[in-house]
Formats: sequence, structure tokens, C-alpha cells
Amino acid sequence: MAAYVRRLEPLAGSRASALVERLLDPVPTDDPNEPLNWSRLRKNINFALVCFYALIVYTIIDIGTVVYGQLHEELGFSWEELNQSFAVSTAGLAIGAIMFIPFAFKFGRRPVYLLSIVIMVGTTIWQARMRTVGDLFGFNIVSGLAGSITETICAMTIADLFFVHQRGSRTNILTIMIIAGTYLAPVAAGYSAASQGWRWIWWWSSILAGVTLFLFAFCYEETVYTPMVRGDIPDDIDGIEQDRKSKTPGADTLHLEQSNTLADIPLKSYWQRMSLFTTASGGSNALFIHIYRPFIILFTFPGVAFVALVYGSLLAWLAILLNVQAIYFTLPPYNFSSSGVGLLNIPTCIGSILGGFFGGQLSDYNIQWLARRNGGVYEPEMRLWLALPAILITPAGYFMFGFSVSQASYTNLLG
Repeated sequence: MAAYVRRLEPLAGSRASALVERLLDPVPTDDPNEPLNWSRLRKNINFALVCFYALIVYTIIDIGTVVYGQLHEELGFSWEELNQSFAVSTAGLAIGAIMFIPFAFKFGRRPVYLLSIVIMVGTTIWQARMRTVGDLFGFNIVSGLAGSITETICAMTIADLFFVHQRGSRTNILTIMIIAGTYLAPVAAGYSAASQGWRWIWWWSSILAGVTLFLFAFCYEETVYTPMVRGDIPDDIDGIEQDRKSKTPGADTLHLEQSNTLADIPLKSYWQRMSLFTTASGGSNALFIHIYRPFIILFTFPGVAFVALVYGSLLAWLAILLNVQAIYFTLPPYNFSSSGVGLLNIPTCIGSILGGFFGGQLSDYNIQWLARRNGGVYEPEMRLWLALPAILITPAGYFMFGFSVSQASYTNLLG
């Protein structure tokens, strides 16, 4: 049963005619070390770090498109080679998560985040010193593999920290940061390349990736929760728990927004929270399970397959748009500079932010309203209703982009 809204009888002495409480999913334990029970500030710090990580990763992956013209002129890379390098990066994004995410389940989120950032620092330095086509392809495949976990591990962290009815708004915030890295960072990169040279967009990226590595090393807490074994629980916790239930109406099923925790369970120290590995139970079999289980879910749950198909298609079109505009708007009759190509991303960024609010905060409000109409029960498919307008808006956007590029394609064909 997922999170839903329920109407309760008024408490004794209450002036309200009814009291509305939200049942939480997942149901939090009484352990203050469980991320669901963390303070709002502690959750938001971790979440802010995740958003900053996503911003940097998508910046590194996407800013290269604005300097295609400079790479073509200075290093002699053909348009076909530049196009293929972006395809190699996209291939890395497609398969990297399959390789790395099982380790996030087995050893925790921290080591996977840190490994990804370390690789990003190395690849940006590599790209800043690029000389050959081999460097171009090598950087793109490695950065694509390392950055691919962003598509999954950030959502996993949101699920670790927040309840179901909070995830839409947090996902929207994360999406805005991804949009900023994908669309706004190329704008800044375009001006940087025009004034400082194309290599400096990668030196700035390496600096930002280094800052991200420092912040994650000393500030990001592990969000994987390992429940305490029975022997670790104080002897009197059962009595405390029963006393708490006796004072809370319907406590066996009701869990308030601010869940109660037991003071008898000690908080982990700073160094315990910063440990590099949080190993889950099970041997190598547990690691292998997380490799093939997503495919079982994908092909046995039609709802998951539908969402994966839609999301994958949108990402594919995003990659095509970024690559096509980087090439065709550099050529006659447009002849855009690197800064001009970067500015092409601003309208897309504005539309994405508006769409993110539509599918984020508004989605959270909508599922709660639909849950009330459904007798208080929330079903995951309720989020899909707000996707209907995109069926018309998305193809219209693709058509408008294609129409704007057609003039450049026709001119170059004649030339």
C-alpha cells in the first residue's frame, strides 16, 4: 500500500471537525539513523549535493557540442568523427548503469558516487589536453560510462531520503539541475570557448568536478539503511514502543509526517556516517541479482516497460537535437559561433523547467487529489495522467526544430 490520505475522527477537545493525516510509504522505523527519519536540514544537504553532482555530470557530457566548429578547424576532426564521438558517449550512458548500479546496492551509494566523480575529474583533464581522434573517442566513452549512473543513482537517493508523496517535487528539482547542465552549461561554455579557447571549458569542468569530489568526500552521508539486528536493540525498547502505541490512536497503521524515533538508539558518529562502504547482506549472488532483475521487471510489468520506452525515446531525441544543432547551425547560412550554438539551448531550458514543474510539484498535488477520490488509496499509475499533454506538445517541438534546420540542410545540399 502506497502513501495516501485518510480522514480521521477529531481528537478529544479538538476544534476541527476532522483531522487529516498522511500515511507514509515507506513506513519508517523508530531508528533515528534511518534516512527517512533524518531532519529536514540533513536530508536537504544530502539532496543538494546529489543535485550539484547531476549538474556537473551533465555539464561535462554535453558542453563539448558547442565547440565542434573549433575542433573541426584546429584539430581537423571531421563532422562525422565529431558526430560519432557523441554517439559513443551516448552508448556509454546506455550501458554504464548496468555495470555500476549493482555495486550501489551491494556496497552503498557513497563509493559509486565517489568513483564516478574521480573518473570525471580525470576525463576532463584528458579532454583539456586532447590532441587526437583517439582522445576524443576515449574521453567520450569513459565519461559516458561514469556519468550513466546519474540516470539511476540520483533517483535511488531520492527514494532513500523521501516518502512517495514527496518524490515528485524532489525529482523536479533534480530535473532542473540536469536541465541546467544540459542546456545552460553549454551557454556558459560557448562564451568561455569564444574568449578563452575551447580547452578552458574542460579546465573549468575539472575544477568544478574537483569541488564536487571534495564535498562528497566530507559531506555526503550514506543513504543506504541497514536495520539493526535484534541483539543491538536495548532491552527496554519493546516497552517504549508499546507505550508509544498506546498513546497514538491507530498507531499500528498510522504514521505521521514527522515520525517518532527512539532516543535509546544512538546516532552514528560522523566517521561512521562517512564510511566508504556499507556492505549489504548476501555474497556475490546478491550482486548478480541486481544485474538481471531490472530486465525481468522491464519485460514483465507493462507499466514499467511503457515508462521506460517513453523516457528512453525522449532521451534519444535529446541526444539527436544537441548533436544536430551543434553541426548544422555552425554551417552556412547560420555560421553560428560557439557562443551562438550555446544560446540555442536557452528556449529548450525554459520549456524543460516549465514541464518539470508540471510533472513535479503539480504531480504530487494531483496524486493526493486522485487518492482522495479513490477512497484514500494511491496507485502509481495516477502520475501518468499529467503525461497526456506531452503527447501533443513533444511532436510539435520536434517539428519546429526540424523546420528551422531544414534551411541549413537545403543550402548545404545545393552547395
